[in-house]
Amino acid sequence: MPLYKYVTAERIDVLQNALIRFSQPSALNDPWDMRPHVERIFTDDDLEEHVIAPLKPESDTQMIDYVSKIIEDFSKTQGYTDKSLDEIRKVVTEANEEFPGELRQLFEVVFAETIEKVKQVVPQLTQIIPEAMDSAVGVLSLTERADHPLMWSHYANNHSGLVLGFDETNEFFRSPMHGKPDDIGGARRVKYNSERPKFDPFIDMALIDNLTD
Repeated sequence: MPLYKYVTAERIDVLQNALIRFSQPSALNDPWDMRPHVERIFTDDDLEEHVIAPLKPESDTQMIDYVSKIIEDFSKTQGYTDKSLDEIRKVVTEANEEFPGELRQLFEVVFAETIEKVKQVVPQLTQIIPEAMDSAVGVLSLTERADHPLMWSHYANNHSGLVLGFDETNEFFRSPMHGKPDDIGGARRVKYNSERPKFDPFIDMALIDNLTD
């Protein structure tokens, strides 16, 4: 089946140069196109189960290892010391023995503050999602009809433009992932919905599990 695109007369350059624009989602006429409503990135329960729990040390030994590694990474980044991880762990262990309970209390406070900051940043991430889609996705809008009066009027400058025809079977419309379940390219019909799609949560926590592992 041929596919068509209504354009103004100036877009004869598409034929002359064999180039056509794939628009960013934000440039589409419908402001909700490819703009699902993200209720939240993940739930508080998800954050506790998949992020906090795997990172939070259960024993003093785990806590000392955790703190020592953080100190080592920070020291190397800032150039404060060239001590080895074993040397840093020894100092942290001695401090924990000299002031029992204080290191854990300090750790708990800092850990809680860090998690709270993560929660505060999450809403900002939902605003970045459209920008990320714009940088990764391009859309070529086509139609199956070449004789629609409203399309001629709206997209072809009041019937004074052109309608370009495309062969849907051409390899141009086959993405590298064609035929695979995760194929998001190629030509396909637009699905219209009376309700805006919503994600709650947006992130598959299995991805987070892989990262923490």
